[in-house]
Amino acid sequence: SNFISPLTETLEIGIANGSGFSETLKSLRVLVEGGKNSAGQVVEGRLARHVKQIAKDSFSIFDANYNQQVTADLQLEFYRYTGGTISDTRDFCNVRNGKCFHKKEVESWVTNSGGFDGNPSPRGSWDGMNRVTNSTNIFSLRGGHNCNHSLVPVPSTGVPMDVLRRNYENGNFQPTPQTARILGLT
Repeated sequence: SNFISPLTETLEIGIANGSGFSETLKSLRVLVEGGKNSAGQVVEGRLARHVKQIAKDSFSIFDANYNQQVTADLQLEFYRYTGGTISDTRDFCNVRNGKCFHKKEVESWVTNSGGFDGNPSPRGSWDGMNRVTNSTNIFSLRGGHNCNHSLVPVPSTGVPMDVLRRNYENGNFQPTPQTARILGLT
């Protein structure tokens, strides 16, 4: 739809305006390949933009999957949502940016379970969400298409006390009695 709809629209505009074949073809070529549009502005082609997004998303997902393997090997349970904000940061990412979450809290972003502080709105679905996102692959897909954020594993000693306490009290985080004392949870 991101590719075909603009092609269809360009054809419809050409027909409605009575544009000739070569003029309509030139508009289609600029749309697909890029170049100067009718206003004289240089634009990137839809095909190139689409390929760049797919490549970026694929690399990002690979990187996140590798991170998940390291996290599992180290038996870490907490994550920091990182990446900062830019002009088109989604609300989903903006409300999570810089904050720490337990693995079960991250999973709940998709399942829409729990109304706790670690599960800020929106929950369940959001703008830009990859349609295949579920509670398992949220760690790789994060905010969705073209997301610049990461879920970085954090040892429990690097997690803010309020996040540790919230997850200790709700049963997500179950440290040994000795670890709970060291962390100041008991």
